[in-house]
Amino acid sequence: VTALYRPVLWQYLTVANWEVRRNAVAILSVAFPLVTPSASAAEHDEELRMQFTALQQAMRDPSECVRKAAVLGSCRILHRFWEMIPVEHSAALLSLVVEPVSPIGACEGLRLLVTNPFSHGVLGELMPKLGFLLHDNSPKVVHAFVSMMMAVSTSGQQISCLSIASQERLLCRLAELSVKRHRRPVAAWQQVAKGIVRLLEPSIYDASIPDQLKIAQYLVCSYPTAFVAMCELSAAGAAEKLRFASVLVQACYRKFMNGLKDGDEICCRVILRSAAALLKCLPSEEIPGKTQAFIEANIRDEQLIAFCGTNMIAEVVSCCTPLDVQRFPEIAGAVQRVDLLSLKPGSAVRLLSAACWCHCLADKWVQLNEPLSALADPAASEEALKRCSDALQIMFDALKNAHLREQLKRLGHDTAKTAELLPSGKR
Repeated sequence: VTALYRPVLWQYLTVANWEVRRNAVAILSVAFPLVTPSASAAEHDEELRMQFTALQQAMRDPSECVRKAAVLGSCRILHRFWEMIPVEHSAALLSLVVEPVSPIGACEGLRLLVTNPFSHGVLGELMPKLGFLLHDNSPKVVHAFVSMMMAVSTSGQQISCLSIASQERLLCRLAELSVKRHRRPVAAWQQVAKGIVRLLEPSIYDASIPDQLKIAQYLVCSYPTAFVAMCELSAAGAAEKLRFASVLVQACYRKFMNGLKDGDEICCRVILRSAAALLKCLPSEEIPGKTQAFIEANIRDEQLIAFCGTNMIAEVVSCCTPLDVQRFPEIAGAVQRVDLLSLKPGSAVRLLSAACWCHCLADKWVQLNEPLSALADPAASEEALKRCSDALQIMFDALKNAHLREQLKRLGHDTAKTAELLPSGKR
């Protein structure tokens, strides 16, 4: 093999065409080490030195594709021959890898290299230098970084992924991505956010219920947007998510009964929205009997109705809708009594209540009286019909709001279904 590659490989590593250089680097990383079996010790060391030098030069190539191939090739070589490569050569290669000359190549290469346990001592000191990639503007770079963190978290206890990027930094980045994901949904950023959630959620679901409450209280107060995103994008099993949702609702009720202080109402809203996001898995998966009993014991009509007098009815209905709505007659009555016209025009509460009405109208909550009952009454007064028309217009306005449409979609609501129903009533 050495005799076949030697005449052409070194020439192709320096040609003008970047694609040829990239292919030459890829061949070198696969065929390494290219040494003559009959060579003396000095000749053997010289041939290896030439190959390591070629890899270092390729990592400084003007072409990003060539640099990425060189970084991946160097990590592949280090992964296979870690114990046999002299320290000075491995240090020279790794210093360029974490510089990083190719951010995506560095993350993908180190994701492979970290599977070699002998490399953990060195990588534990070098990988924190890549922590700034978490805040890169490219979703590809951040996705590669998060994938590398996942590989570190599953590689053993010698390297902590939180030494590369702290939990606080991960939560801040998740909050940023959550806002970006809702305002301008991009599939790439969605995958990045899911990766960050997979890194963070074991700290919740592996904990006991008292510890879960402490963690949730800290996250709700300090990182509310990130906490809601963690619940929305959670990859945990249905039983774990539903149990945690029940714990959240019960904790929210206890906070409410103890009296809401400054800022507590916002915390309750965050908790209920997070619980609603976790409960979404109910229709699609079969729930064990013990978990179902736990849900019924902790999410009860007589407790949730207490929140309906505090303009939190939209959040309450979001929690109840995935469940058996027949268990919540008082909530259904509160939904019927929502007077959209009494709310301040253009307010967020009015739009959220309208979104709640839309969801109830087109899905499970079909026991409707005011303000739509006049539509079915031939003897209804002109004033009553005017109120119906105004209420329907508010619902239309809610459906035009992109953020609320996304919120309804996450609840499993078909906005087209409501859009078909509302015009007929208005006519």
